Amino acid sequence: MGRGLQRDEGKAASWGQHRAGEPRAGLKSISTQGTSGLPSARGKSPSSGPPVWDGGEQSPAPPGMGFRTSKGRLTPLCTAERLADASRWCSPLLFLLSAQVLGLAATETALLTTDPPWSTIFRGESVTLRCRGSQPSGQQPTTWYHNDKILARTDTDTYRITNARQKQTGTYKCQSPGSVASNPITLIVSYDWLILQVPSHAVFEGELLCMQCRGWEPGSVTSVQYFRDGADITTRYASDKQLCIPRAETQQSGRYRCTGQMNSFLSVIKRESQELHVCIRELFSSPVLSVASSAETLEGSPLNLSCVTHLSPHSPRSILWYLFYRNGTVLQGPKTSSKYHVPMVGLADTGSYSCEVRAENSSIWKQSAQVPIAVRRVPISGVSLDVQPHEGQVMEGQRLVLSCSVAAGTGSISFSWHREGSAEVLGRGTRYEIPSAQRDDDGHYYCVASNGGVPAQSPRLRVTVVGVSSLFYCHIRAPLLLAALGSLLSGLLAVHVLMSKDPKGAKQ
Repeated sequence: MGRGLQRDEGKAASWGQHRAGEPRAGLKSISTQGTSGLPSARGKSPSSGPPVWDGGEQSPAPPGMGFRTSKGRLTPLCTAERLADASRWCSPLLFLLSAQVLGLAATETALLTTDPPWSTIFRGESVTLRCRGSQPSGQQPTTWYHNDKILARTDTDTYRITNARQKQTGTYKCQSPGSVASNPITLIVSYDWLILQVPSHAVFEGELLCMQCRGWEPGSVTSVQYFRDGADITTRYASDKQLCIPRAETQQSGRYRCTGQMNSFLSVIKRESQELHVCIRELFSSPVLSVASSAETLEGSPLNLSCVTHLSPHSPRSILWYLFYRNGTVLQGPKTSSKYHVPMVGLADTGSYSCEVRAENSSIWKQSAQVPIAVRRVPISGVSLDVQPHEGQVMEGQRLVLSCSVAAGTGSISFSWHREGSAEVLGRGTRYEIPSAQRDDDGHYYCVASNGGVPAQSPRLRVTVVGVSSLFYCHIRAPLLLAALGSLLSGLLAVHVLMSKDPKGAKQ
């Protein structure tokens, strides 16, 4: 045992020596550097809290390594709390960004796990760290970090801590060949009588969350109770050996602890573990359905939808599947594509759209809010008129034909005919015909086109009906008058010529 460590029971020292020397099965041990210089710790009475470190040179919780230190308590911090120390908590992400700048974006993040998979162990116990990367181990060394300092380099993907001491408490990371720095894992080497062991790895929603309450000596704890945020949850989840939540949810994050009865000489003492903050991480965020265009969706135009979600950086290998719905009916999926495309939409595509995201090998699925999409017809535009005879002048009794057309507009288009100054609808259809035009058909004509939206009106066209009397004056009487006038002028000219040639006769 480290110098200065004391228990409130006389047998603690000999027990600690026995535990430190216990053989452990498993992978070949990699010796850690030294065991001296351990900080001393004061024991606790049956009614006291967890041990308080006496401020030795080796701090039990180096700043930023993922613990809350309050009155001597060592509590792993939840994700939200660790963001306060962004420079340390985000270092793997910053490393990844740096790798992308250097052209190493294709590399993966190494995955660090422990065996056994607990964040807290007793002094003298052993634990194996395993680093899994994108390339097999042995080609290049695996680098191990303790509190952001290089701990060792190994030719294998494992690092074993034997006969653990308090100075090995801290945050561990690794970097395997071809990968960037791994996720951090917090390890606590405890000197308490009773500990609560929770997973050292990240636990995501939908996964099995197990924890166990252990005493310093095997089988020494009875009447175990588990608490979350002060509430007893023993009867709901606990079995004889462990407490397991089969499908963890984010709202089940909280402060966990356990209590148990332990024999102490001739008495039974109730002991309590340190309180640990367990975080159930969100595997992926709630999806949001995004429509590519913010303008209204017109008939015949493309429709592009995206199901936007964010996968946790702590689970980069997870595979997500996407489904798209309209009015509750599956349109596409499950597929790994987060996009949905309709080349040309019609009115039948109007409805409430949503998307769903599922995680492979997980019971977690999340659905977006519904987004109403109304497909509208292309509005009528460019309404124009054509008339025969040309320019709208027709002789009385002749046939007059008007035609209406549109430059743009989809769907079933209806046409109606109107004359200025009259509320009467003259006709319907693309053509309006007057078989025998009369003088009272004079006026300004126009058509109105509609496809169920806002009606569009054509420019007005002037129609002139020319009567028979007008034609007589224009085509018969006018030439006769011109002919008579011409004869009169010719006679006057002849008289003038004759008089100018016989001046004598004029005097007689």
